[in-house]
Amino acid sequence: MNTQSISNAFFQEAKENFCAAKILFGHLKEEKQTQMANDDSIIHLRGSSLFVLLQMAVEKLCKAAYARQKGDIKLPPFNHDLELLMRIAMRNPSIKAFFEKSNPETYAFLMKELSPLQPSNAGRNSENLEYPWITPKNKVKYPAADLKLIIKYLHDPYNRNFLKIMGGMERFVLLFNKIMRVS
Repeated sequence: MNTQSISNAFFQEAKENFCAAKILFGHLKEEKQTQMANDDSIIHLRGSSLFVLLQMAVEKLCKAAYARQKGDIKLPPFNHDLELLMRIAMRNPSIKAFFEKSNPETYAFLMKELSPLQPSNAGRNSENLEYPWITPKNKVKYPAADLKLIIKYLHDPYNRNFLKIMGGMERFVLLFNKIMRVS
């Protein structure tokens, strides 16, 4: 198995996911600015997809880093545990320095807010990024209507914290582009 080819494939897919997230975020800001989203329903629909795309992009970047690393290939390529994948990616000194020194808010967002909402981490009947869940009071909830991250970050699309996170994600993709050319 050619690990460089696999790594490149994951990287290309990650770039596509992040590009789609950026486009969606741009539409979200435009819609909010022009008041097309008066009732916030559009923000929730777009926000739900935005967070899934960000999670997928980071997951694939981490898998690309994993595929580039020397050593055992025990981790299945379809593992979705973002926290585990980030720990593996952080073995790369450039990635570790990037998150620890330059972009701690992006790292905190990924590890403390996005990772726990992955369906595999959240559990069957808990708030998550992709699927409906049932509350203890037997209410059906779903990400496009009920994801708390949307309320926290996207009701004001010019939220400085989220703009920093999006900027950090973009810099992560650019850093990875450099890493891919070097290795």
